[in-house]
Amino acid sequence: MFQGKVKLNARFKRTQIEAFVESEDARDAAEKLVAQIGETASLTIHPGTAATAARLIGTAPLGDILIVELGAALGPAMDRIKELKEAGSRVIAVGHVNDIPTYQDVLDAGAQEYLPLPLGDRQLQISKLLGSVAPDTRTKAQSRCIAVCGVSGGLGASAIAENLAVAYLDAAGSTKAKGDLQNRVALLDADLEFGSIAADLDTDLTMGLLDALLVPERVDDTFLTSTMATPLDGLYLYSASVNDPSSTSEMEANLPSLLRRCRQSFPLTVVDLPRSLLAAQPELAEELDDIIFIFGPGFSSVRNCSRLVERVSKSSNPPRFSYLMSKRRRGAGLTPAEVKQALNISDLHELPESASDLARASLKGQPVRRISKKGPYSRAITRLMNDLEEPVNLGPKSKRKGLFGGKGHNK
Repeated sequence: MFQGKVKLNARFKRTQIEAFVESEDARDAAEKLVAQIGETASLTIHPGTAATAARLIGTAPLGDILIVELGAALGPAMDRIKELKEAGSRVIAVGHVNDIPTYQDVLDAGAQEYLPLPLGDRQLQISKLLGSVAPDTRTKAQSRCIAVCGVSGGLGASAIAENLAVAYLDAAGSTKAKGDLQNRVALLDADLEFGSIAADLDTDLTMGLLDALLVPERVDDTFLTSTMATPLDGLYLYSASVNDPSSTSEMEANLPSLLRRCRQSFPLTVVDLPRSLLAAQPELAEELDDIIFIFGPGFSSVRNCSRLVERVSKSSNPPRFSYLMSKRRRGAGLTPAEVKQALNISDLHELPESASDLARASLKGQPVRRISKKGPYSRAITRLMNDLEEPVNLGPKSKRKGLFGGKGHNK
């Protein structure tokens, strides 16, 4: 988890269960367990045994609970369970040996429970298997997802997403040892037709994004890290363009599944989210912890923001909203006070024009924070990041409506 001033906070939505199994009986056991838990759990199945899971210690984040098959060599399997337990994993072991000594050895090694295979129609004691999954079995950072959404074109939303991701990466690097697995951030360009982040960062398109959206159930940490680009140390990027626009809708419908998978693998995911996609699928907001709405100081831009906020607010579990006024487009030149009144909000961030820094960054294929870390643009991004880390302040809700009829949605 990031330390110091930046403390990542997030909701915990599902118990993430990862199974490392090689037999059909073990696979059936894992699926039976998740089915009995219900919608509060999700399952990812990997081929392998306890030894496979142990090899991932220190190289990839693991789920809240691990289901591991012992394999043929029981002695080494006990050692692997001990290693997983020492690494902080909650382990359920399964195997085809059904005797009391094996059961006791597995528990002594640190497993939560041992299930002899096949399970058949046996009902599982879910509470015993799960125990109480402590909130810190997964770091808070592993569940953070922030979306950046420009309510109209030409506001620089993609650049803001890039630089916000790098700001978080810098914050992690300043307080964590180099090479720490938590010192990494995912950046996802969700504009499948006109996404520009790969070009902005001078890297090749990552066509693995399209594969991940077509078959999200096959995505695991290995797939993500092998198909994402790394334009900067610790920054993992997905940015690609579809060749066949007719497949765009199908891929966009699977974006929530990909976001949930990214939560398992990365401390933080920043999404460049097109306004058209959010407007068409406002339920996407339920997969996010924060949405930053980017708009200009013009009447139409502010109105677009108000309408989009109103639509997303109707979702059953909306995220926290933040507001950033970009001065790249002057519009009507509304003042911050006028914008706050129009949107009925109390907090507003402003992003200076910074045309020179943006042009230099574009020529170098780098984020602005890498070519002018102390410039006004970078400082504004840092203030935004720090504000995102402040606790949610519900406070008394204002009954006053904004100028465009919106009720606002303050932190």
